[in-house]
Amino acid sequence: MASQLNGLLEMVPIGTVGAVLSVLLLTNMMQGTSVVQVALIVSAFIFVYQFMALRAYLVARQQEARREASVKIIKRLVLRAGVHGVLWGGMCYLVISSADSTDLFVSGMILGGTLLITSFCYRSVPQASLTFIAVSGIFLALGLFSRPEVISLVHVIGLIVAYYTLVPAMVLQQSKEFFTRCINELNSNEEAEISNALLNRFEETGHDWFWATDENGYLERASDNLRGFLSTVNSAFSDTATSIKLGDFDPDSCGSLSSMLAARQDFEDLGLRIDLEDGKHWVSFSGRTITRNDGSFGGFAGVCADVTQARLAEEKIVEMAIVDGLTGLHNRTSLYKEIDVMVRRLERYATPFTLLFLDLDKFKLVNDSYGHHVGDALLKEASNRIRSVLRDKDVVGRLGGDEFAVLVQETNDPVFVAKLAARIIQIVSEPYEVENETLYIGLSVGIAMAPIHGTQREQLLRNADLALYRAKDDGRGVFRYFEAQMDFEQRERRMLEQEMRQALSDNEFEMKFQPMISTQSGHVACMEALIRWNHSIRGRLSPDEFISIAEQSNLIVDVGRWSIKSACNTALTWPEDVKVAVNISGMHFMRSDIVGDVRQVLEETGITPSRLEVEITESILIDNNGETVTKLNGLRALGVSIAMDDFGTGYSSLGYLTRFKFDRLKIDKSFLMGMEENENRKAIVYAISALGENLNIDITVEGVETREHVEFLKTIHCDQAQGYYYSKPIPVSEVPAFLLRTFSEAISTRSPATIKGNTAA
Repeated sequence: MASQLNGLLEMVPIGTVGAVLSVLLLTNMMQGTSVVQVALIVSAFIFVYQFMALRAYLVARQQEARREASVKIIKRLVLRAGVHGVLWGGMCYLVISSADSTDLFVSGMILGGTLLITSFCYRSVPQASLTFIAVSGIFLALGLFSRPEVISLVHVIGLIVAYYTLVPAMVLQQSKEFFTRCINELNSNEEAEISNALLNRFEETGHDWFWATDENGYLERASDNLRGFLSTVNSAFSDTATSIKLGDFDPDSCGSLSSMLAARQDFEDLGLRIDLEDGKHWVSFSGRTITRNDGSFGGFAGVCADVTQARLAEEKIVEMAIVDGLTGLHNRTSLYKEIDVMVRRLERYATPFTLLFLDLDKFKLVNDSYGHHVGDALLKEASNRIRSVLRDKDVVGRLGGDEFAVLVQETNDPVFVAKLAARIIQIVSEPYEVENETLYIGLSVGIAMAPIHGTQREQLLRNADLALYRAKDDGRGVFRYFEAQMDFEQRERRMLEQEMRQALSDNEFEMKFQPMISTQSGHVACMEALIRWNHSIRGRLSPDEFISIAEQSNLIVDVGRWSIKSACNTALTWPEDVKVAVNISGMHFMRSDIVGDVRQVLEETGITPSRLEVEITESILIDNNGETVTKLNGLRALGVSIAMDDFGTGYSSLGYLTRFKFDRLKIDKSFLMGMEENENRKAIVYAISALGENLNIDITVEGVETREHVEFLKTIHCDQAQGYYYSKPIPVSEVPAFLLRTFSEAISTRSPATIKGNTAA
């Protein structure tokens, strides 16, 4: 309704001008007639009516357009249209009834035009227009019927019918077009309101920025946030700038946004990187084409968002996937990809490269002794040192733990690689200052060169690892190149490992026993169980040939369990006063529930726990002294004895005696070798024997091979002796005879008084 009223007011100026001209012409033509005075009165009323309409029009112009109009106002307009029809109808009657035949035609033309224009002025309110036509038509008909001498009855009826049919039809057609236009404008307004609402939401949230361009790419609309952001990139996009062409915004100089706009196709999530003073920023543009009613291209409308935080998060995720979190070096996955790139270059351009495997020596000791936080700091510093001696194009990564790898690009020169490896070993082995502690570690390096030592990633990784293994076997702190012999040895180890698994099920392992003799009584105090492998093809293998291979796999646990059970079952056939000692590998001790393993054997065999002695080396305490002591206490609780083997050859054996009280210390045979020429060796054995006596720990000396050794040990009151002087390791079948023989020899060497005294006791 408001649009009807506004449409009517828009026609007031035209209607007023037409009415004034028509009245002036008609009154002039009616001069000298008898009805001129009446015509002037009617004209006055028409002027008053038009003045009121014009006044309403002027008032409406100074105010906002009406948004609402009531039904009452429309009814009032219809009533005024009726009055308006009476005035102009009366004018028609006066003119037609009084005009002479010569002026009638002209007067009729003026009246017809006036009535038609006035009817069209009311087109926005069809009810008012039809009312005006109906009322004015009555007076028009009366006037025409009053002049039969001029206009025949047929013509009069034709004119009246034409007026009441054609004029309403034309007015209604105009009304229809008017309402169609109003509806379209209303829809456009609603769309504009929706767009404004969306724009307001975008601007308020600050996450998305609205923009729109014309068909030439110039910004027609952009949120304040977008304009402000664009101006920080390019001063040409300032807030006050006009005629801004969005395609000129090209921060990464690749023309991606301008090409999208030029293609005149929808696009979505077009990412642009922008480098500002405060760092990198990313924005994402999305746009939809605008199509006009005639099908032509009308520009773009879309949104833009600052996606910097999301992109930074994505970069962080990608970085975490390829970078070691502790050291910042390449991780295993990323390093493998770099090797693959080098392999492809090797295949395509024959570009050589070298792979170095690095392993930190003694790192686990530092990590366990000082804590993981110190170990982490040490790894960071070591990685920085490695990186400092490499070229920019070389790649270094952390494979895990204390293992690293270096990819030396574009060279396999042995001299260059040797100097680099030596330099890395030197700088990594220098002292570290961490939390007021001076720490020392070493480095071993394995080297595989492409294409000499391989052309595929897995082959090079395996060969570099074999070279590293050799460097460790050769004493650590050195570098070794891969050699074909290493691959052969590795295959041999794998084959032996597979055969060892079969040997456990086929009972190819056997035990030999070496006695420990009391230096005072000469009796056998204990028999040490020593495993041997009676291989079906290779013959008899000593522990040195297969134990290290078993330790590299988890087979050492199964081999160790078999050894304990076999030794205890054999000891059940011996006298109760003879113990059995079993060596426990450090790998078996740490990888399994050793306490549970020993408990199970004691329960299954029924042997007295005190007859079993477990021998360990101090390397177990070095690797993880806290967990080791807990397990040793668990074994002690079972009632078994615990001995430290090879005492005196490790790092700080005396310190371990304060952490756990061993039942026996076995002095390594190296201290007796050359004792006759080196008095210091005698002094060390004597000192350890005295230490054992003071700590109430039994002492056994290994490597006793001469009578002089025996006499010396008796002199210093050493408890037991073990060595070839008494016996080599003997099979199970020979043990009973050996026990009987040594018992007889011990009896025969005693004095009669000693024997008599013992018998009386």
